[in-house]
Amino acid sequence: MIYPVLTISKVNKSEFVDFWAKFYDFPINRNTTEEDYNSLISKNEFDENDIEKLFNWKNSMPIIVRREDGQAIKKHQNKSIFLDKAKAELFTINKLKKDFNPDKFNRTFKGSTIWKAFLLHIIDPKEFPIFDQHVYRAYCFLERLERKVPDEFIELEKISNAKKMTIYKNEYIPFFENFNDKVLKNRESDKALWAFGKFLKGYHSLF
Repeated sequence: MIYPVLTISKVNKSEFVDFWAKFYDFPINRNTTEEDYNSLISKNEFDENDIEKLFNWKNSMPIIVRREDGQAIKKHQNKSIFLDKAKAELFTINKLKKDFNPDKFNRTFKGSTIWKAFLLHIIDPKEFPIFDQHVYRAYCFLERLERKVPDEFIELEKISNAKKMTIYKNEYIPFFENFNDKVLKNRESDKALWAFGKFLKGYHSLF
């Protein structure tokens, strides 16, 4: 009889991504799919429906649902406020896609770091990776292995909104750029980090 155990094996980044991306299982109980994301994220110019579909995709369930008569029902108030603002600033978003101005972005959009990071991502997916609790957890674990420093891990939800944005800009974006390099595809890297981070959530003893 074979008794399996989990062990940590040293592999290169490509092998890590190939392995963990297979375990990507983002919830599918939504109106938008991975295919929708792939087709929309590459557009040079968005319309309001594109923005709504992308944010519904990120939320894993509709932020706004529509009745047969077209009337919108807002299911997540804080998130719908941000989504409404994004759709109202459609012209600004499309302008930022062509010529990104960080000061203009910060003056226009306020709110949750996770949603601001996702808006940055849809504006320029090559420059701004998706940011959430799972990829952050994966980042912290991999950085700890690299530095061999037993830092105390704090879940992203327990960190202030302002500090989250600092972490995203000053730590996670540089990490992702280095992790992704010129060989790996952004989306596959994101899937792998998300799946690995989700796995780690159930095994806090590893931290």
